[in-house]
Formats: sequence, structure tokens, C-alpha cells
Amino acid sequence: MSSDYEDLFNFSLDILCINGLDGFYRLVNPAFEKLLGYPADEIKAKHFLEFIHPDDRASTREEMKKRVNGRHTKHFQNRYRRADGTYVWIEWTSFPVPEKGVMYAVGHDITERKRAEEIRLQLEQEKAARIEAERGIEVRNDFISIASHELKTPLTSLTMHTQLINSMIQDGTLASLPQDTQQKLVDLTQRQLNRLTNLTGDLLNVSRISAGLVMLDLQASDLSQIVQNVLESSRIELEKCGCLIEAQLEPRLMGIWDSSRVEQVVTNLLSNAMKFGKGRPIRIVTQTDGGVARLLVQDQGLGIRPEDQARIFERFERAVPIKTHEGLGLGLYIAHQFVAAHGGTLRVKSALNKGSTFIAELPLATREQA
Repeated sequence: MSSDYEDLFNFSLDILCINGLDGFYRLVNPAFEKLLGYPADEIKAKHFLEFIHPDDRASTREEMKKRVNGRHTKHFQNRYRRADGTYVWIEWTSFPVPEKGVMYAVGHDITERKRAEEIRLQLEQEKAARIEAERGIEVRNDFISIASHELKTPLTSLTMHTQLINSMIQDGTLASLPQDTQQKLVDLTQRQLNRLTNLTGDLLNVSRISAGLVMLDLQASDLSQIVQNVLESSRIELEKCGCLIEAQLEPRLMGIWDSSRVEQVVTNLLSNAMKFGKGRPIRIVTQTDGGVARLLVQDQGLGIRPEDQARIFERFERAVPIKTHEGLGLGLYIAHQFVAAHGGTLRVKSALNKGSTFIAELPLATREQA
């Protein structure tokens, strides 16, 4: 080795070495000795894998196979054990010469760069976690605000009706009212009670779901009959919102399900369609397809942006501004959870200003089982 080459080899700040394709170093420069803290003779006496971090040995073996086959290496990274037991990251560039049984390699200590990358990644993860936590707090606060408003509205109405009726009883005018007027007072009170019942029911369902306490009472059930029952019980609400129903129901669509949970799914999907497709027809279809029963609820409402279509099935989430529509933002979440509890799926197909189709698929029991 000429004097200039020796100086380059000895004074280089980067690692320079000649490694045999048998895994033993032939020559290492002082920078390699200084980095690892071993004398050159000790480095050359051990197979190079003895210095490699256990987690990096498999990838290093694969890289070594490439070198034996004559392929050079660029930017390969692994960890080497130092004499004090710590590890350093080294990035390698090497050029094998198979006919000589060696390869020439240059290594650069990138330990500080790796640490900086780890710190940056940790900071990014902490930032993401903080943003997620802040969003969770925002969603929770929005929900508390919505829940307070939604619960207060029927309570206020009930209070006013109770005060009105009590006043009429006191002055003796209640009995003189026409029967249909008395019935309207009762109906108004009943509607507000029903609304309170539904709101508290949603909160109770979410509490059970969160605690993993959803139990299924599995029995032979007819999906089309369940839909018919929901449509009948929702007749007044459908008339009020001006939604005509186009139903295509497969007769006697039997499966082993919890009929009350499936009824809740149908109710929530129908309520969602009435809320966002008010004044327009709603199409409901039940059908079998292979091993599943499928329920489709299609509205002609606002539609849902693609980026919101997964989020709407999360708890307290909405695809519209909070104050645009009443409700707690729990209906689709509860429906999704109840369908999943049956081993099924609930998804949506939608486009802005073109309405939405919610598709629930439930595992279908055979006709004999039903």
C-alpha cells in the first residue's frame, strides 16, 4: 500500500475495511477500532456476525448473500456491539470481488442520526396522540352539549304541558275541552315521553356496548317481518316527515338473530333516512345473497362525503354540522355495533347530493335451522 493510500486508510474518519466473504475481516482501519473499542487483531479474530445486534443478524445474512453473489451494497444499515456493550448504527457501502474472496467496504457512524430520527418519530407520535386526545375532548364536549340540549327540549315541553294541564284542572276548564283537544294534549305529552325514552335508550345501549355487555338472545327470526313491524310502528313519523316507503321484502327471510337488536338496527337506519331524506321516498330492500341476509335502506338526502363515510359509524360522530339535525349522533354507531355482534357488516354507499344507501349484512341460518 503506497504512502498516500496508507494515509487515506489510517486517517479516514469513516470506517474502511476489507472483509473476507467467509465473514472474517482481513483489514480494518483505526477509525473502525476507535468506533468499536476493540483492537484490530480482536476484530479480525471473530466472525463479523458476533458483533451484530441479534435483531439485525437475519437482514445482515441476507445482505451478505448478495455480496457473495457479486452484488454491491448501498446504504445498508445495522448495529455493531462496542467493547462497552453499547451498540452503534453503521451505514455501509461495499463492493465485493468474488474472484479474490473479499469485499471492500466503507462504513459511516449514523448513531446520532438514528437517535434524532427516533426523537422526531416520538415527537410526531406524541403530537398525533395529543391531537387525537384533543379531538376526543372536543367530541365529548360537543356530545355533552348536544345531550343536554336534546334532553332539555322534551323535558321543557313536558313541563309546559304539565303546567298547562294543571292550570286547566285548577280552573275547571280541562273537562270542558273537546275530546280531540284533550287527546292532542295527551299525544303531545306521549311524543315527548317517547323521545326521552329513545334518548335514554341510546345512552344505555352505548354504555352497554362500551362495557362489552351486549348479550344476544338468538332465536329464529324473520328479517322481513321485523322490517314490516318497524314500518308500522313508524307510520306516524313517516307521515310527518313526508317520506313514502318503497319496500321490496323477500318473504320469510329467516335467520338465527336477536330480533330486538335487529329491530333496533332497522329503526336506526330508517330514522337516519327520515332525518336526512325528509320529504323524499325511502327504499327498503331485504334479500338473500349466498350465506347472508341483506338489508338495504336508501334515502335521497344530502349524501355523505367519502372522507366521512367511515367516521359516521363512530360514537358521537356526524357528517353534518352539530346543530343541523337533532339527535345524539349515536344511531349509526349502535346499529354498526349490533350488526357486528351478529358477525355481520354495516357499510354505506353515498355521494354528495345523491343520497345514501346503508347496507347491513347478517349471517343467514339455513331454512331448516330456522
